[in-house]
Amino acid sequence: MKKFLAFIYFALIAAANLLPLTIPKAAAAGTNLINNASMETVDPANSNLPQGWSQGNWGTNTTAFSYPATGHTGSRSAKVQISSYTSGDAKWYFSPVAITGGVQYSFSDYYESNVTSDIVAQFDDGTGKYSYVDYGPQAASSSAWSQASFNFTAPATAKYITVFHLINSVGWLQTDDYSLTSQTVTTTPTVSITSPGSNSTVSGTVNITANASYSGAISNVQFMVDGVNFGSAVTAAPYQIAWDTTKLINGLHQISAVVTTGDNQTASATPVSVTVSNASATPGNIIPNPSVETPDPANAKQPQGWSKGTWGANSTTFSYITTDGHTGTHSNKVQMSSFSSGASYWYFTPQPILPNQQYDFKDYYKASVVTEVDAGINMSDGTTQYVYLGATYPDKSNWTKFETQFTTPANAVSISIYHSIYSVGWLQTDDFSLSTYSTVGFQRPVISLTFDDGWESYYKNGVPILNKYGFTSTDYIISGYLGDADYMTKAQVKQLYTMGHEIGSHTVDHPDLTSLSATKLNTELKNSQSTLQTVIGAPVTDFASPYGAYNQTVLNNIKQYYSSHRSVDTGFNAKSNFDVYDIKVQNMVSTTTLAQVQSWVQQAQASNTWLVLVYHQVDSSLNKTSEPYNTYQSDLDAQLAYIKSTGIAVETVKQAIAELTPQL
Repeated sequence: MKKFLAFIYFALIAAANLLPLTIPKAAAAGTNLINNASMETVDPANSNLPQGWSQGNWGTNTTAFSYPATGHTGSRSAKVQISSYTSGDAKWYFSPVAITGGVQYSFSDYYESNVTSDIVAQFDDGTGKYSYVDYGPQAASSSAWSQASFNFTAPATAKYITVFHLINSVGWLQTDDYSLTSQTVTTTPTVSITSPGSNSTVSGTVNITANASYSGAISNVQFMVDGVNFGSAVTAAPYQIAWDTTKLINGLHQISAVVTTGDNQTASATPVSVTVSNASATPGNIIPNPSVETPDPANAKQPQGWSKGTWGANSTTFSYITTDGHTGTHSNKVQMSSFSSGASYWYFTPQPILPNQQYDFKDYYKASVVTEVDAGINMSDGTTQYVYLGATYPDKSNWTKFETQFTTPANAVSISIYHSIYSVGWLQTDDFSLSTYSTVGFQRPVISLTFDDGWESYYKNGVPILNKYGFTSTDYIISGYLGDADYMTKAQVKQLYTMGHEIGSHTVDHPDLTSLSATKLNTELKNSQSTLQTVIGAPVTDFASPYGAYNQTVLNNIKQYYSSHRSVDTGFNAKSNFDVYDIKVQNMVSTTTLAQVQSWVQQAQASNTWLVLVYHQVDSSLNKTSEPYNTYQSDLDAQLAYIKSTGIAVETVKQAIAELTPQL
């Protein structure tokens, strides 16, 4: 896994720096999709940056970025230099551009470097889920420009891409003349699926049929189900094959076909999506020995079907606990006594999965430090994609549930999940579950606009825009900041409540609640509520945790004072995953595009789910890089105008809960 776990974790923390200012539409084949690819155009707001490019680094290192007046062609390029290094990496990267899932692309750039560099592609599915593919190391070339290039097929769910040409050691890297183009493959033969029809529902045994045509001889038609060859190739018309759908899990599947001609030309049919619905089909937990109660018969010190994994520079001890489990008496434990880099984890033997399928993963954990959950998905071409699923926060005493949903990429064949530790401390896990998931929506979609902290810029700049569209919001206020510079006064909060906005609690001082003593935790929850209730003269029932940090202990205390808890965990709230104390959101940052907001709204509309948007400041005078949790007035106006145009109901959190909970 090399450096992927820590790399993916940073991707969430630094999401504000990984999103584009604007995302163009996908270009025609052969067109370079990267704006300012040769970096000749200077950013008008910052002469030290090429327009459309950003700097990124993470971990423990000393990094300098420069914009040299030399290049492979022209007179400019980008350079990054690391003078001291313990962990992480550093890179320049272009603003993410739109791509089409399933299409083949070519990437190249030119570089000089005195150390080995690496190239990693980041794919964004448009819902805040990222996946990464490492395209391998690039040899040092300190005296002449070298070209790095590769071809790839975009994951089926991918909507945007950026590429990191990075270094992760002491040295320097200079890059120029980037290129990203789509490839057009022209084939004379044609093939199309004629039955079953697109978006139809099938059960039992059905025939898959196809039409194939070519001016010459047709050798065969190979049918495919979920990207994998199905049955033997059919060598003569009519081109059809019997398909026993009871062998598959209920849900959405894709069927296609490939025609091969006598002169070895090939063409593929456009995939047809169908829903398999068999009453006897019972998906289930696909993880072997999920409660780790069964020891390995060859080694009693580990559970059957499980292995230990570690990488990087650290000292790790693995334990198979036999006296403490979330259920039963067994659990897995990993402990780090020293750490410089890497991660450690228990993981189950990779299990077969379906491509383009929603899955639900959950486990229970106790931990002394922040940990991370990632999926390692093995693809049919032999590569592995790593998908960040989330972070968990310390709770040494109580078993806390982690749960999330994700969609597998096209051509996925198997998976394992890594619940990892990457700092000095310990992590204990139990009761793992991975099963197919289908969203069950409400009677209609609902959107809630939430604004955190109580910034004065929201009151002065954001509220007039909400008024323009007739929207009200839920405003989570830090009670101890009332009247401070840049924050709202008590009178302004009262005025918001009078205007119909909901006032929620965001603690007294905005601490990480998982780090507090029991007394301090109670004070933050109770005093914030009582102060805000005095200010508005009404009950304050809804709460948002600072930084989205919570564990079971925190949740137990929240429930003593509040009717709901909103985190910053990404997702959509549906009947099938609804938890009023873990309200899922989409996080708005300075570089969130209108296209991203539109895709979130469209997904909520299609699935009848509750979409919660999290905003902070609203101030066009702030720098987008240095103030990532800020939205410009023009962006907010465009986002709300689009939401208004859809006719979807916009409600406060309290109103939405009142509407949706009776439907559960």
